[in-house]
Amino acid sequence: MTDAGESRKLSRSSSSALDPLSNVLEVLGARVTRLTRMEAAGDWALAFPSIDRLKFVALLRGRAWMLLPGCAPQLMGAGDVCLIGPTGYAVASDPALTPVDGAPLYQEPGCDIVRIGGDETVGIGGTVTFAGPNAEFLLDMLPDFMIVARRLSGSGAISTVLSLMSGEIERDTIGSGIVNARLADVLLVETFRAYVGQVPPAEPGWLGALLDPRIGRALRALHADVAHPWTVADLAHVAGMSRAAFSAESTRRIGHPPLSYLRAWRLALARKALSGGETSVADVAEMVGYRSQGAFAQAFRRAFGSSPRNDRASKAEGAIPSRDLTGHGIARLRASQRLGRLIRRPARHRGPRQRRSRPLPAIAKGAMTLQCSFCIIAVRAWCSICDWRMTAERTFTRWPLSFQDKPSLLEALMMVPPPDGI
Repeated sequence: MTDAGESRKLSRSSSSALDPLSNVLEVLGARVTRLTRMEAAGDWALAFPSIDRLKFVALLRGRAWMLLPGCAPQLMGAGDVCLIGPTGYAVASDPALTPVDGAPLYQEPGCDIVRIGGDETVGIGGTVTFAGPNAEFLLDMLPDFMIVARRLSGSGAISTVLSLMSGEIERDTIGSGIVNARLADVLLVETFRAYVGQVPPAEPGWLGALLDPRIGRALRALHADVAHPWTVADLAHVAGMSRAAFSAESTRRIGHPPLSYLRAWRLALARKALSGGETSVADVAEMVGYRSQGAFAQAFRRAFGSSPRNDRASKAEGAIPSRDLTGHGIARLRASQRLGRLIRRPARHRGPRQRRSRPLPAIAKGAMTLQCSFCIIAVRAWCSICDWRMTAERTFTRWPLSFQDKPSLLEALMMVPPPDGI
């Protein structure tokens, strides 16, 4: 093995322990951006609409019921934490109560604490936002509801964080906001950890797949070297499985075929890199494993509905990206209108760089050839007819007859024998 190959192998092995969960949360910029508190007593029930974000609810005192569509009511006690996906939910003192809309209680600026009758039950909630536009990469692979009970093993760190957060809330001194925000970030990661620890080994899900001895090993290798030209056979070899078994198991656990997951993660990384505005599209494509900038642009457009350059421009302007209707789209439209000219000569200069026109399909070339053949036959026939008419005119003018005796031009043409081939 060459020195370069050896160094590459050592580099990959040294980074193969990269944690995919940390990698995804860091790249997506997951942060708890708002922390709220609720104190309640007696009968109460609040409903909250679904949003495209991740939320968590933790109880510091008392108990409450979590109500989600399609799920049985879940009772939470002090020290329990749950994560809620992009779905609506309700929290109540009794699951039989009809909840009222709780969102308006927190809509006023600075209104992060709600009190209903007393403080028998005290809970805190947080909204997890993502810095980039790739939140769906994670949200689509998570269940709508993940609960971690205090009595379960692995929740000791959660109890410690909740105790610290409760103390900060009661102290209400300078710096409490930033301390609680950082503690909420730690609480989010610890909740993920504890939930993964209680998931049955055979249960589908991305979080459970991370701890699977074989699938998790392949995912760690993929995240450690995303630019590597991975194939299903390569990942199956890392996992120590056959190609068919690995493909079926990873699809069942993650919810996506291996290469579809790889493509989605590459594009998420690329979109984050493009949002920085400092790296060229070609460098970003190479960084995430695309050997062709055209293939990268096509995959990016298919996933996000716009070209990499337009997506970057829309982020800079704060606009919603729209489908690209310029560049190659108009070039293809014009190419379809100028097939003959595009066959005979290259495309014109468009700016500092020269774009080559796309090669025409074989059926288009065949149609052009057939059309040109018909045109050539028609021109030749017309030239023959013109030559025939000229001969008739010369004959007509030489006839020594008076004007009245001269035949009409039509009769003269009929007298002249037509040329051969017509």
